[in-house]
Amino acid sequence: MPGLLSRFVLPLSLGVSLLGGCASQPRSLSPLALPDATDIPSCRAFYAELADEVGHQGVNDAQTVPLPGYPHYRVDRFLAATATLPARDAWLDLAQASGLTGSGVELANLQAPPQWKEQARNSLQRCSALLRRADENASGLESVRRTVAVPPEYQSWKQLLGLYWLTVQPMKWGVTRLHREIGQTFATPLDTLPVEGNLISYAPPEEIAPLSPEELKPLLKAMADHPLGTPALDPSLRERLFATFAPTWEVDVASWADQPGEIVLEKGQPRVNTAKPMVYRHLSHTRFQGRTLTQLNYILWFPARPMSSPFDLLGGNLDGLTWRVTLGTDGQPLLQDTIHNCGCYHLFFPAPGLKPKEPETLSEEAAFAPQPLESAPRATIRLAHGSHFVQRVHHAPSPLRVPYAWEEYQTLRSLPDGAAHRSLFGADGIVTGSERGERWLFWPMGVPEPGAMRQWGHHATSFSGQRHFDDADLLDRLFHYTP
Repeated sequence: MPGLLSRFVLPLSLGVSLLGGCASQPRSLSPLALPDATDIPSCRAFYAELADEVGHQGVNDAQTVPLPGYPHYRVDRFLAATATLPARDAWLDLAQASGLTGSGVELANLQAPPQWKEQARNSLQRCSALLRRADENASGLESVRRTVAVPPEYQSWKQLLGLYWLTVQPMKWGVTRLHREIGQTFATPLDTLPVEGNLISYAPPEEIAPLSPEELKPLLKAMADHPLGTPALDPSLRERLFATFAPTWEVDVASWADQPGEIVLEKGQPRVNTAKPMVYRHLSHTRFQGRTLTQLNYILWFPARPMSSPFDLLGGNLDGLTWRVTLGTDGQPLLQDTIHNCGCYHLFFPAPGLKPKEPETLSEEAAFAPQPLESAPRATIRLAHGSHFVQRVHHAPSPLRVPYAWEEYQTLRSLPDGAAHRSLFGADGIVTGSERGERWLFWPMGVPEPGAMRQWGHHATSFSGQRHFDDADLLDRLFHYTP
């Protein structure tokens, strides 16, 4: 079958400047038309050709997974977990929106003339709507929904080859020792924690007003009334919701690597612009006790985790953390938790009444909660220099405050890089160049590239057992709740 660009692209030259970098060369161009959006076979062929060209150029977006046989839908772990719920139309709405976003990201990152890409984007919108209407009577879609799944971030062949059931025990001992050390840090009085440089607090912008409890009520009602608990939010309401629970990052800045900033690409390589402190935000959902809960994710990036010695297995280019606020049905934080952007060092800060469960099997880890959740909605997160380990969550005032800017996490899926656009993440969901030496030691646990920075949906958070940061049943598996 001929490639997408050889069949559908307008007769425009790409030019040397558009090719750039080391990406695969696009195929020869010919002046053939884009699909007629009233023709289902043509639309299906367009999706197939688009996928073919995306794979050829290596610009696949790994954040969501295409639904087999239905390329206009893409799913994540939340959608996979809710596929059997009776809210069919609401589920398809989310899957369709996810599909448009994923295909749009890949289209933006293709090497192709801007005029053709704009026309192709319009064709995607029309074809997605047409195929969705055709699905109204598609009985096969229901059987697909019942079996939809997102692959785990664990490679069983590595576990088998690495004698996982033997090697996991030393790993569990190491994790227990790390938790003990973290607990000792959290037990240290805040004012006696060591400071190697200057404590600088990166605080949310003050021009965005938080929501009052009264203003939260209509949002909570809309969530309760929606079939899946995922109503579309007005942009200004979404902005204020994120502002309401936005954390302050109190960082011990001892070197250039401790200054957070904006992610930029230069010839395909990521760099952190520390002159522009930035927090990326991402809205997600989870399920707990039969209800959908909203999660606010705040993502920070650092230039590096510096290597402390030539034998340091944990240091490397690029570092970062994600702070997540899970809102209860009353609109207040039920749980706050954090990981480094490798999926490592998962810490939980539960509200009163939320108690960690004991693991059901020897291979599982319990939720590690070094500190209970404070009542104030906005937390200050103390970070160590170099390792960027979380040392405390507190609400004490900070003297040196620097405002950060907001940016949507989705922008990282298609960043400008000269005349082209590229994703921060590879087709496997991993940031190229952020690999760590620990991968040579921890590979028997089955996690691809342990220690490397990775995309949303690819954060394996436990070396023993299987656990993902975006598992929709995570709270039910890890916590008891007594209101």
